Amino acid sequence: MEKFGLGKKWFWIGIVCGFHIGFGLIYGISLAFEKKFRKEAIIIIAWTIVWFVLQSQLLVPFLQTRGLYPTPVYQSSSSQTLESLIPGGTILSTSTLPQ
Repeated sequence: MEKFGLGKKWFWIGIVCGFHIGFGLIYGISLAFEKKFRKEAIIIIAWTIVWFVLQSQLLVPFLQTRGLYPTPVYQSSSSQTLESLIPGGTILSTSTLPQ
């Protein structure tokens, strides 16, 4: 019984796994080790890489410019203080600690 033909459900599950770079590559590479499933493995690996490139280079920047995808905010480490890392907390200096 052929489980991985192009019309079978396990192939399409592999394509869906390809929407995530890690899952798609792991699934595709594991299929590539099986000689009779190499064609399906190449398709899944190629789809995973193409989707990752399209998503990271076209889709995410497009959505970020329209405010539909969060834009990361980077702060330099010198501008961050310990007080900003602990909301509502008080910082004890070493001079106020019991000796």
